[in-house]
Amino acid sequence: MTVVVPGNSQLTDIYTDIEYKLTQDQTCGDPPEPAPYCTYTQASMAIQNNTCNTTTGPLSCNPANPPYTGTCTTDSNLVPWASSIHINQYFPDYFSCIAPSCPDFQIPFTLKNQDSICGDVCGYLCARGNIWRTTVYACQVEGYITPDNSTVCAGQPDTFTAHPDCGVPPYHYAWSTDGGNTYTTIHNSPNFVVYPQQNMIVSCVIYDSCDKFWLANTSNISMLPTPTADAGLDQYINLGGNIVIGGSPTASPPNTTIQWTGENPTVQSWLSSTTAPNPTVTIPQGTVDSFYYVVTVSNSNCYRTDTVWVYSLPTGINNLSDDGNAIAIIPNPSNGNFEIRFSSIENAPQSAMRVIDNAGRLISTRQISVSTGKNIYSFHPENKLATGEYWIQITVGKTVLNKKFIVL
Repeated sequence: MTVVVPGNSQLTDIYTDIEYKLTQDQTCGDPPEPAPYCTYTQASMAIQNNTCNTTTGPLSCNPANPPYTGTCTTDSNLVPWASSIHINQYFPDYFSCIAPSCPDFQIPFTLKNQDSICGDVCGYLCARGNIWRTTVYACQVEGYITPDNSTVCAGQPDTFTAHPDCGVPPYHYAWSTDGGNTYTTIHNSPNFVVYPQQNMIVSCVIYDSCDKFWLANTSNISMLPTPTADAGLDQYINLGGNIVIGGSPTASPPNTTIQWTGENPTVQSWLSSTTAPNPTVTIPQGTVDSFYYVVTVSNSNCYRTDTVWVYSLPTGINNLSDDGNAIAIIPNPSNGNFEIRFSSIENAPQSAMRVIDNAGRLISTRQISVSTGKNIYSFHPENKLATGEYWIQITVGKTVLNKKFIVL
């Protein structure tokens, strides 16, 4: 018997239905029992999976009740208490060699029967059998995502995990946070990280390698009340001096806690206050450097941070692009592909462009050649950037330009 299994699936269960009838062949000599000369205990059957070369081993009669003669069957229409044999329940490795497949595939089975009287040698058997049905169960891709629902502070990471099953691995995942209008596709990982700013619904479509898909359950994200934080615009000064940092306002709503931290202890010491909304930074005269301050605004449950960069510059780089910023990133936010614009009054062929994540980890670096006048570069990451906040950093001589960008 050969069973054709539809493709785009993996096997889960195999059931077989067999029967064997005791005969009255006498050629093998005088049997010890009366006709038909054999009982069920003297006859057995086995089913071989020809693809994997695995066998069930001897299968007992179902049902095997007195007088142990006649016809043994798994057909419940003939014997009410009879049932199919669940092969892989008793023989877990029975179809282990058959990998999930996109095309349809065939599984050939062979019935082998044996009796202890004739021993399969005299040409006659005291029992003759047949497979009258084999049922193969297989499943196509399905799955779900966790957690079902979550409550987080705005802007904080929230991780979701897809749990695929069945179908044909490997899987990939299309995630959406806007009702399916746009998707983020992730290969080689079932995890998806978002930094929600408002209530949202996360959905996922699970794809297998046959490009069959399953629309998983959705998950609701609810926001806890989270204060806002504004560290203000990046500041530029020539060779040191005094500047004021912070937004207008730096924090809202009122009655929140403000804490400023510097990139290192030295720049931290230049702050007039670490808890004031708009502290003054006193930079020693003659300083040529770039550094940052982070403001953390918190309430009893949540917090939010923002960063301001300070550039104490020599001459040589024009730090204003067309929109008044040191670096223009278009678009921002983006999907990770964007255009970078800035101006220079000198040639610097050995300049560097780096991408740094919000935790300060270097994501990528590449050499660029900066020329006099306006410079425009297209940025396409080698590996897709995860959703979140990043910094683009361009080093031209001794001057470092930084700009925050967001990937959705």
